[in-house]
Amino acid sequence: MNTEFLHLNLIRIDLLIRVAVRRWELAGQDFSEKFRGLFISEKNIQDLLNLPMGGNWGTGISLPEAEEQLIDDLFLQVEEQIVQLREKADNNEILLRLDQLKHLFNLSTFELDAFLLCLLPMLDSRYERIYGFLQDDITNKYMSAGLIFDLLIEPGLDRIDFFEYFDDQHTLLKYELIKSVSENQSSEKPLIKQNFIVPNEIISWLMGQYKSVKKLSNALRLSDSDRTMNEQSVIFDFPEDLSILVSKNPFLVLFGQDDLQKQLIANHIAALKNQSLLYFDLRMISDSIISDRHLFDLFIRDVKLSSSIPVVIGWDNNIENQNEVQILFQELSNFDKSIILFTAKYWPILRSESQKQKPIIWLNCSHPSSGKRLQIWKRYLGKSEEITNRELEILSGQFSLTASQIQNTVYSAKDLAFKKDLPISIDDLYESARFYSSHHLSSLATKIHPRYSWEDIVLPEDGLASLQEITNTIRWRTVVLDEWGVGARLMPYAGVSVLFAGPPGTGKTLAAQVIAAELKMDLYKIDLSTVVSKYIGETEKNLERIFSQAKNSNAILFFDEADSIFGKRSEIKDAHDRYANIEVGYLLQRMETYDGVVILATNLRSNMDDAFTRRIQFIVEFPFPDEQERKRIWEVLFPPGVPRLDDIDFDELGFRFRLTGGSIRNVIISASFLAASDNQSVSNHHLIHAIRREMQKMGRLVNDKDLIMPHKEGNNGKNSK
Repeated sequence: MNTEFLHLNLIRIDLLIRVAVRRWELAGQDFSEKFRGLFISEKNIQDLLNLPMGGNWGTGISLPEAEEQLIDDLFLQVEEQIVQLREKADNNEILLRLDQLKHLFNLSTFELDAFLLCLLPMLDSRYERIYGFLQDDITNKYMSAGLIFDLLIEPGLDRIDFFEYFDDQHTLLKYELIKSVSENQSSEKPLIKQNFIVPNEIISWLMGQYKSVKKLSNALRLSDSDRTMNEQSVIFDFPEDLSILVSKNPFLVLFGQDDLQKQLIANHIAALKNQSLLYFDLRMISDSIISDRHLFDLFIRDVKLSSSIPVVIGWDNNIENQNEVQILFQELSNFDKSIILFTAKYWPILRSESQKQKPIIWLNCSHPSSGKRLQIWKRYLGKSEEITNRELEILSGQFSLTASQIQNTVYSAKDLAFKKDLPISIDDLYESARFYSSHHLSSLATKIHPRYSWEDIVLPEDGLASLQEITNTIRWRTVVLDEWGVGARLMPYAGVSVLFAGPPGTGKTLAAQVIAAELKMDLYKIDLSTVVSKYIGETEKNLERIFSQAKNSNAILFFDEADSIFGKRSEIKDAHDRYANIEVGYLLQRMETYDGVVILATNLRSNMDDAFTRRIQFIVEFPFPDEQERKRIWEVLFPPGVPRLDDIDFDELGFRFRLTGGSIRNVIISASFLAASDNQSVSNHHLIHAIRREMQKMGRLVNDKDLIMPHKEGNNGKNSK
């Protein structure tokens, strides 16, 4: 029915053309003349001068009465058939594409007929020669503005009023329902000589098939309302008045980090309005959206043609300053229906009185709460006998992920399980959760892969208890702060701050690894001595970069050499002292507002500022190990796979040598290499030699007698050989 309706309208336009051709013939213009348009006689010049303004060869020429009557009858028949077909379509609730085009773009009768005139040679090449004849130029095969005026408007200066229809900002060209033919055409060419065609995608649409505009083919994606996504939407609490808001056709801005939540809301709106969504991804266009704002016009054209709701994504990747924000918001605000924008953050918009006051509604799509995250985990994980509800509760509390990250985490974990040919496990989920956390710390920090467990750490009982308490606080902080409401009344931030204090080598880094391993979280080490700068203000910039990149990383930040910045704050004697204190205050503030886990390590607790330590949640002392602790460290650190002789006595080593765990580790490594080079098992001799080197490295005086190992018992103080 659409094809028949279009055909009838083209017949009506064809009759206009036939009348014009007939009048030219009656005026003595020979269509078959070999050199037509290549020369002009004096008589031709005189005839042209006698024509009125805007006239042509057919102006003032009347058809014979019989022909005139025949044309009138044909026009009447075509008009009657058009009316009948339109009524038939209405009765069958069929939308006629040509009528729909006129309605969607509010085209006047003149604009619609001009469109059809441009369309004819795109469907039938015969009209190329006919147009060349009527334009007195056989090379000019497409419809020009001048010929449109000749066919649709009476001669005279009133034609100037119709020039606006061919302005770049008027409907036909603004939305590229027709477009200028640029081949061999100067931009200075007079309007009446400019030629126009109908783009192929418009022709396809008239035939019932939507195709996106070629310039945006990679950036546009048409999506129907997804029933599966609608089922997922129950995990979010949509605004109760969302349907009312949508009915008022607002500019809806969905901001925040949770892309899946945005998609679900957009899909929900599409279901409410029974429409599709047309996504415009600004990241996929090569041109600057600011320098070529016509791309938005083409996008809106396709929105109208596809009867969809426009959704703009990739916004944050395409704009650089507030001025660009203003420009793009205004462009989008010109659309008179609902429009949706995805963005990562809240953009302040300044609107003047002259701007169209389209209501802008902001919906926050931030990270879901711990309780909501648990529902999302369950939704995508489904039933699993291998993973308990308690394990999922801990996982959702430890990893502050968006819904889309949780979705991808579950899919990735299932892939890991499939690869191992095993059911999905909680470890698979943790591994995938770490992968999908937003890690941007690689250039600013060193990732440490935890290698130790609780059995490997040697500390006094109270120190071990403190580490357990820290671990449990991190594990259950979201339950206590969010679900129990402690955070709302007592703690504005969910971050956990820890200070490890003790001499070098006493196990501070090892303890951080144990906590990370227990919680299955990533651990990043930052050497604060490399962050501190002698230049005023640079330290704060470095710290800000670290915390900004760490946001949403779900990783533990381990700041080593903390005393390089957190030394005792002194009296202000000069500008540098004042700024040094500012650096300390800045980091304190940043730690308190950071929602992750921060562990600071210092070798000199006595140098720490009291005002600073009061604001730390946990402080764990790592004392120099005593005899029994040193023995335990020797036993824990010595790898079971290293071959060793029976002459090694850990009791004696712990008693004889006052070494920290870090030094003992170095001794074992050095002794192992010595033994390997001798092609022997590690012996007491190798260990003593390594101890000598370690003490020399630390600048301690080494007495050979001190390195001779006495018998543990029964030698009355005599040395062994």
